[in-house]
Amino acid sequence: MMGSCDFKMLSLNVRGLSNFKKRRSIFAWCRKQNANIIFLQETHSTRDTEKQWKAEWGAPLELAHGSSKARGVAILLRNGFDCKIKQTYVDPAGRYIGIQAQINDENYYLFNVYGPNNDNQAAQFYDHLLVVLKKEDLAYEDRIIIGGDFNCPMNPTLDKQGGIIMTRKKIVERIKEIQMTFNLHDIWRVKNPQKKVLHGLKSLPLSSAD
Repeated sequence: MMGSCDFKMLSLNVRGLSNFKKRRSIFAWCRKQNANIIFLQETHSTRDTEKQWKAEWGAPLELAHGSSKARGVAILLRNGFDCKIKQTYVDPAGRYIGIQAQINDENYYLFNVYGPNNDNQAAQFYDHLLVVLKKEDLAYEDRIIIGGDFNCPMNPTLDKQGGIIMTRKKIVERIKEIQMTFNLHDIWRVKNPQKKVLHGLKSLPLSSAD
């Protein structure tokens, strides 16, 4: 993906995995994608289900719990993938999960985000996320990947299908501040500068330039 380290990532809003059959189906689909790292949003996991979910996935799985009907995010690693987790960052509200990981002897910071729809809540959330990232004293040269469902199209004309085409300026400004602070770029949009998203909102993968 960057530098000398190549790996495949996947991000998906699953809209709830409380149902066993749906969870089994999603896990099976994820395995078939051969992704090394998978970001899931809206998992609806709880502390009571964590042990069972980890056993069902059968490989490293990090969770930030919401409730059985809302929020929750997860980072899943492919079995056998050379990734050593050195530190985790867990949002008690289930809005983000992050890991500092050593992947093929290179250091990465990976954050999976599920942003609020409400503008005031989203503004507070991204302000808090910026504080969390700043506490780690990350620099431009650090390998940082932030993905997930930001619930905020940066360019509604290209990134949104249906509904009112309106820019959430206050939230876009905060996301851009995170991008500028850590030299992050929307990799999908960089590679597809004029391509319109056909199905709903694309997940926003922010990655440090190399």
